[in-house]
Amino acid sequence: MTLTLTSLGGAGTVTGSRHLLEYEGRRILIDCGLFQGYKALRQRNWAPFPIDPKSIDAIVLTHA
Repeated sequence: MTLTLTSLGGAGTVTGSRHLLEYEGRRILIDCGLFQGYKALRQRNWAPFPIDPKSIDAIVLTHA
């Protein structure tokens, strides 16, 4: 059994937090934050989503 945690956002800044947890064929997205602050950060919100949303089994929000 392999557990994988992949950071999809929030690196180098406190906004845009997104982490993908994969375990036994399941995909759980932890948070789905938007980037805030400088224009260069906010423009990341319009980039294609880094994974196929249909492949996500569940989403866990740690704060809202």
